[in-house]
This record gives sequence, structure tokens and C-alpha cells, in this order.
Amino acid sequence: MARLLLIGATGHIGGAVLEQVTRTFPTIKISALLRDQKKADRLQTQYPNVKTLIGNLHTTDVVKNAAKEADIVINNVPHRNEGNLVFASHPRVSVAIVLPVMVYGLSPSVEHPFPLTFPEYLKGIRSLGNGFTISNGANVMGYVHGPKAYYFASSQEMSFRTLTSQMVNVLKGLGVLESDTVTIIDVSGAAKASGAIDNDDPQSWAKHIAASCGVNMRVRPSRALMVGWEPREVEFVDTIEEVSRRFLENERTS
Repeated sequence: MARLLLIGATGHIGGAVLEQVTRTFPTIKISALLRDQKKADRLQTQYPNVKTLIGNLHTTDVVKNAAKEADIVINNVPHRNEGNLVFASHPRVSVAIVLPVMVYGLSPSVEHPFPLTFPEYLKGIRSLGNGFTISNGANVMGYVHGPKAYYFASSQEMSFRTLTSQMVNVLKGLGVLESDTVTIIDVSGAAKASGAIDNDDPQSWAKHIAASCGVNMRVRPSRALMVGWEPREVEFVDTIEEVSRRFLENERTS
């Protein structure tokens, strides 16, 4: 029986990976590395057959030992050190790194069902009472190149102004906004609108999220297409209403 170590199983992407793996390979033996026991308990409520391990970036022995016992390691955590620990356990391991650009839609994750940036975007729009862009909002995702182990995943392109306009229309329809206008603000204004207390700190998380509203980050999934990958999900704009509705419902009930 194949043994899988899943790092970051409760994240937005990791939760989707866990759900897909358990559905597609019901006999695989899965171990999930989690940061605390509460998350482990919530995960096992939904996935009772998954073995949970408690560890984090600093518990190197836990990660190394778990990786040694696994046939496959899927790391969904955006930290370089976890990857280094896995490589140290299996120096000759075959590596495939899949890099998504802007992730959208709902996830079956037990902890993070909403896309990482979505709450900040919605909070910013709601705080301002209208949509916003950084500069003219013409920024889109761009082409990049990486080593042979990298597989970039991108199914479509969209300018931030288009995204904002779609979100504003949805939020107006849901009664959150009265206006469907889109204004131009700067990064600090976007961070402040998203609820950042430390918006003057250039290293703050809110500042990074706000800055992402105004940058280009485009990729071409040429290597992924070569090995047979093809996008099958609905378009981004078709998920905005469902994600917005679920997020607002979650706010009211939490």
C-alpha cells in the first residue's frame, strides 16, 4: 500500500488535495502534518482514516522522519524549508513543483475554504463602498520560466479591473454595495481598506495582499500541458457569486 505524507493538509489548496486524493485513491495510507492538535482533531472528524502528526517549520526531526516513511510527499506549505527537509530525507527523490498563480473557487478544506486573498479583497471593497484598483487596474498574470521540475498551473488570464468589476456587480446584487463604481487608490489605501492596522509597515501581510492588486504575474503552463494536464473547472468569474455568498454567510454565523 502506497504511503503519502501530506504537508499543509488544512490549507486552501492542501484541503482540496486531500479531498481529491482520498476520493481517487481510497486505499492509500495518508499521514498529514499539522501545526497543532486542534487542527488535527478537526481534520480527523472529517477524515478519520488519516493519521495526523503534529509539527511545524521548526520541528525538523518530525518532518524528516515522516518523509522517510513516505513513498510520496505532497507539500502544500509555501515555505522553502519544508522542501529542504524532504530532500534531506530522500536525496534522490524525484521532484515536481506545481505553482498556481491566482487560486479561485471554494475548497473542501476544513480550515480555509476561501481563497487566500478573497477576504481582503471583499473587505476592502466593502470598506470603501465601491470597487478599487491600483493605478488603472490593467495588471494581469504574466509568463515566467523555471527549472525542469516546475509545472506552472494557469487556466485563464484576467486584469484586476475586470476582477474588481465582477466582484462589485456581485456584491451589489447581494445588497452589500449600493454603487458599482470602481475607483483608483494606492497600495496603502488598499491595505487600510482591508482592515490593516499596520498598513504603514511594508512587510505587513495586508500590505503584501494589497500590493498583489497592482502587480503583473503571468505564467504559461506549457510543461503541464505537455504531460496531459488540462483545466476543467468553471471560469473564475462564474465562482465569484458563490464564494461571496458563502463568505458572507460564514461571517454571519461565526
